[in-house]
Amino acid sequence: MFRASSYNLSDQTPSGLKDLNFMNSVDQEEFTLFGVSTIYFRISAQQENYDSTFRDVLSSKRFDEPIQLRSFFKVDESTTHGMGDIGIGQNADRNGTVWFNVALVESILGRSPIIGDVVENVQIHQKFEIFSISKEMHRLGYPLRYKCGIRLYQDSK
Repeated sequence: MFRASSYNLSDQTPSGLKDLNFMNSVDQEEFTLFGVSTIYFRISAQQENYDSTFRDVLSSKRFDEPIQLRSFFKVDESTTHGMGDIGIGQNADRNGTVWFNVALVESILGRSPIIGDVVENVQIHQKFEIFSISKEMHRLGYPLRYKCGIRLYQDSK
């Protein structure tokens, strides 16, 4: 007689949570061993000069105290240079991707990453702004990692 799998993906029993916690701890250990030291700048909830019409900050953004954590970085080698929108100043576009463990980054930051936060790769000493966020690498129906699209951060100061 054949028996079907009785595992339920939304199983909230202690045994189901034990499996999820085990997979999460394995993923956190992978970040600890192989991840790059990263400095995370959370955008401050209190922003001066916020324009409600355009939903953007008019002056430089304010950030909370930097937080150090570990992540996986992938930055494109090519950099595109050009003029600003109005012909004044130089722009350099450099894009990439950064991955964080969901449980680890939420416990350290106290919230999930948001668009506008800035991360700095300690190895290459460059700051990148997060412009897209998605969850990936699902195990047992739960996401284990955040995948954040990043671009070179150019402060207006």
